Amino acid sequence: MEESELIYQVKDQNPKAFSYLVDLYSTMVYSVAIKMVNNKEDAEDITQEVFTTIWTSIDSFKGESLLKTWIFRLAINKSHEFLRKKNRKKRKGFHFDLEEVKHIQTNQELQPDKLIELDELQDLFNQSLNKLPVNQKTAFLLSRFEEMSYQEIADEMKISHSAVESLIFRARQKLSVLMQKTKIQ
Repeated sequence: MEESELIYQVKDQNPKAFSYLVDLYSTMVYSVAIKMVNNKEDAEDITQEVFTTIWTSIDSFKGESLLKTWIFRLAINKSHEFLRKKNRKKRKGFHFDLEEVKHIQTNQELQPDKLIELDELQDLFNQSLNKLPVNQKTAFLLSRFEEMSYQEIADEMKISHSAVESLIFRARQKLSVLMQKTKIQ
């Protein structure tokens, strides 16, 4: 189904079209949410909230961007909104999935001592990433894990290209310092 037809049918509140849209984009939305909030249940709630928003607010989609971009932006916004609310109470850590780390390894069998090292590295990375300001964390995650270009990140975050460069540069510097500092302790 073409995007324009899908949008038309969802705006017409066609449940089958909406179900197709959910199937098409739910993995992307969940991926954004889990990387931002580090909690499966919270990421599932955010994912559900994004699609509820789409169902109730699809008329606000003007077609000035791709539908995927609009949905991605909703996922980022809902995740930020969740973090702001949670920040008032207590902010949980970012979850860097150990399975992702294992998947990155080049087909070599991981020994138990290597798994322990990966767990420790994961914890160290999570602790360090959670100390970054939200904008730095967002830019870094979009670049590193969503593999977006700096211009795509600038468009998504509604900031300049140079601001994205600066955020990512500062995030990398701070992560390096934080991971070294934490490792020493």
